[in-house]
Amino acid sequence: MYLEVNSNSSISIGDNFTFTSNDCINPLCRNIRGCIVSYANAHIVIGNNVGMSSSCLWAQKSITIGNNVNIGGDCIIMDSDAHSLNYMDRRNPINDKANKKDEPI
Repeated sequence: MYLEVNSNSSISIGDNFTFTSNDCINPLCRNIRGCIVSYANAHIVIGNNVGMSSSCLWAQKSITIGNNVNIGGDCIIMDSDAHSLNYMDRRNPINDKANKKDEPI
């Protein structure tokens, strides 16, 4: 599993958390390396009794997962478009970044 915590960000994980990743055998996913990434000033909160299989959590603002949640194989949870949805903005990296949408989950 890949874990990245950037400046002024946080990741909080509750009790009994299971994260299978990479070559752990799960017939419901491709067994790729999962990741949890909290970019600058973003927050990820994972409750108690949560399980994930090769999932990706990618927070620009915040992602909150409650208690007693199972997240299916290869699931990607992002609180951002990652780039502008306007093709003209995407031709310029500054406009692209300025016009992407980030909203808490």
